Amino acid sequence: MKKTLLLLTLTLTFLFPASFDCNKAKTDVEKLICSNEELSKLDEELNKAYKELLAIVNNDDKRMIIQEQREWIKIRDNTVELHDEFGMAFYYITRKLWLSNKITDLNHRSDAIKEMSKLQKTEHYPTYAEVLEDKTTSSPKSAKYEKVRPANSFQLIGGTKNPICKETIALFNEEGTYSQSDSNFDKLFWYLNNSGLVWWEIIENGGTGILDSYGKDQTFHLGLDYKEIDINNDSINEYVYRTGNIVHSQYLQKIHIYNQNIHNNTALLEKYKDPCEKIYGQGKCNNISLIYQAIRSRDYKEWQSTQEIDAAIRRVIYDKKSLDILYPNNSIKIARNTVLGENVMAEYEAQWNFYKIKSGVVLVLTPWVEGWKQVPEFLVFSLYKDKLATLECIMIPKEWQ
Repeated sequence: MKKTLLLLTLTLTFLFPASFDCNKAKTDVEKLICSNEELSKLDEELNKAYKELLAIVNNDDKRMIIQEQREWIKIRDNTVELHDEFGMAFYYITRKLWLSNKITDLNHRSDAIKEMSKLQKTEHYPTYAEVLEDKTTSSPKSAKYEKVRPANSFQLIGGTKNPICKETIALFNEEGTYSQSDSNFDKLFWYLNNSGLVWWEIIENGGTGILDSYGKDQTFHLGLDYKEIDINNDSINEYVYRTGNIVHSQYLQKIHIYNQNIHNNTALLEKYKDPCEKIYGQGKCNNISLIYQAIRSRDYKEWQSTQEIDAAIRRVIYDKKSLDILYPNNSIKIARNTVLGENVMAEYEAQWNFYKIKSGVVLVLTPWVEGWKQVPEFLVFSLYKDKLATLECIMIPKEWQ
């Protein structure tokens, strides 16, 4: 009886406008939207965002978005669990957020191109397009993941004349092995493992990491890692820290380089006790918490290469030539698997790994294995104390899956 009265009310009472004509509302969903102020407002806002996105994308993306919207409406109308104001509101909000993010991304690209062109005039850094030498590489054949990675499994597609890149590709083209189960993590390590891979010391194990049988960290580790190493081959060791977290269901990895030890400096950490306890409560800040506080504080001179790694990445991709390769014709879909294009902040859904070469140490950015849509591109960066990280070369595996 209650349901009958509700439907009757919905049929007779349309108090609020929507993106469609409420006088012609036929389905229960349409009637629900027209009778609810919040839902009718969300419907109009969603329609506005939908039309705005269609107006700024290319024809291929336009067809994709129209089809997606039709599928979205079909699910909306046929999913009983959504047919109350709370479920429907959440469904609208998530779709609107997706559309809004795409609009913001496209607008941000336009602004970033202008800003980057100004910055490049003051001090030039190689862009993705400049380093890339063959932007039409064909997809390699599917790899068979055996226990041994054959020698010469990688190729340079950018930076082939660069001495740093020649040293790096030589490392990656060594024969490699792995001993874990046949999993995505294992396949990732199949690519990463070579004699130059820097092994981290674990300060905090914040969750399940990718560890070998001896408990050493291989690639992505949730927690805090540390390594004392000579980055620039000047016979003086630097102190490197790497944090791994999950933020909004994404793997986030950051690195920091200092000229002094932080985690074993008791006097230095003590100064962060009061600020830490103001955040977490009295007596709740242990040594690990203080280390994180010290790293985040930026009170100590961190190398510019790691302190401003996001700025370095933006300089790599936010020029028109690079974006035309990553997003042909202003597409919302990334065309190459660099990780950089979709997330801007390269720390998301990727791993940072250090490799020792004869010239010093390079930092290699590797796409997160589950996110690979096309051939994974490994980007190699040089690091400097008072300069942005610089893209040197781009590598891809000859075989992949």
